[in-house]
Amino acid sequence: MGIIKFVAIICLISSYFIITLPGLIFFAISPQKTRKVLNKIVSIYSKIVLKIVNAKIESNLADKKYSHKLIVSNHLSYIDIMLLSSQVPSSFVTSIEMKNTPVLGQITTLAGCLFVERRNKKKIKNEIKDIEEALSAGLNVIVFPEATSTNGEQVLHFKRSLFQAAVNTQTQVVPVTINYAAINGEPLSLSNRDLVCWYGDMDFAPHLWKICQQKEILVQIEFAKDLKADDDSAKLRDLAFEVISGNYNPIN
Repeated sequence: MGIIKFVAIICLISSYFIITLPGLIFFAISPQKTRKVLNKIVSIYSKIVLKIVNAKIESNLADKKYSHKLIVSNHLSYIDIMLLSSQVPSSFVTSIEMKNTPVLGQITTLAGCLFVERRNKKKIKNEIKDIEEALSAGLNVIVFPEATSTNGEQVLHFKRSLFQAAVNTQTQVVPVTINYAAINGEPLSLSNRDLVCWYGDMDFAPHLWKICQQKEILVQIEFAKDLKADDDSAKLRDLAFEVISGNYNPIN
């Protein structure tokens, strides 16, 4: 069964390349409109992939409709992207390192992601401007302010820089908490977390293969109340961290 799931996902990735490749041309003409279309396509594909791996989502999203929001979340795995995209079509902010990663780099580029190089203070201002333009165009933008995926033992301290985009555009921030609750009916723990958490120097393809062999992944996603944009990005960061870490169940 695992091989069928794995092949199905690879076929989906291939078909996604074919469908969205023309988007690279339209980016030069109308980047934000192109992103909006790509976001919807990614959302559809995400729902299909999650169905294939039998990811069961418990969410309090209900009938909320988000637009022009900066959505911030804790980060445990590349699956987080599909989980959040399936809930709210959005443009994701990810690292230059991800762009340069084989397969994932191509996927993120054709998904309309915004890339940042957090370690370069000279470039980060221009990259924040890119995020501001997307927000001003009415798009939802998702940020993982831990700046890396983790092993799930705790929510890492949030980076401040990208919250400035919400301040500059007076965009409300939506704190979202992802909890992987169980795998195959067993509560997530230190012994089985690596079946879903993707961190450190783990390779993508072998990890995806492991995921395809699981019978069920139960995920809980909590959308908290919007935070009003503040004139202080550090205060906004701290409020978001307090909400998300407060709703997170550490893996132990």
